[in-house]
Amino acid sequence: ASGKGAAAAPTAASSSGGVESGAGEDAVPEEVVEAAMQGDEAVLAWLDGGGRVDATFTAKGESGFTLLMAAAAYGHERLAVALLQRGASVNLRDSEGRTARLHAALSGHERVTELLVRCGAEIDQQACRGYTALMIAAFVDRPAALRCLLRAGADTKLRTVAGRTALQIAKKEGSAECVRALEEHAAAEAAAEAAANQAAWAA
Repeated sequence: ASGKGAAAAPTAASSSGGVESGAGEDAVPEEVVEAAMQGDEAVLAWLDGGGRVDATFTAKGESGFTLLMAAAAYGHERLAVALLQRGASVNLRDSEGRTARLHAALSGHERVTELLVRCGAEIDQQACRGYTALMIAAFVDRPAALRCLLRAGADTKLRTVAGRTALQIAKKEGSAECVRALEEHAAAEAAAEAAANQAAWAA
């Protein structure tokens, strides 16, 4: 599944060896980027020395990556917490329209996904081609992250620019557990709606 994810939406996590700093005041030294990918708190020392928490870098030709995105892509919850405490913006997008939460979902990091949602990450923000975090979790077969997003209220009816929902994506990719989770969620929603309608008629 990870191979599919890397091909579909390269993340900071797949960029080792192809890192370039941003320009001017937003430049992130390569060693700081590598530290973020490893969850090393040397990142915090750089910030304490005057580095910008939302500074960006380029990886594999794609720009706009932030330190929070790198921490999210690698599942470094502790570093992500520290960056958020220092004011990291949770909904910034890279050049492909992906947020830190999308990177966390792509890599299947449930705890970081939950953290970012609690800190105000937009649940249904769509990247290029219309993919949401829920769709990405379905595409790369990350059921734990997918269930986390469903609990947070992710919209299962949204579609990609090609017209596919998360359930259709999960079925096409053979992500059986994700299919089961999405179908169970749909059944629960239908049952709740039926019960609400019945109560309304009874009243």
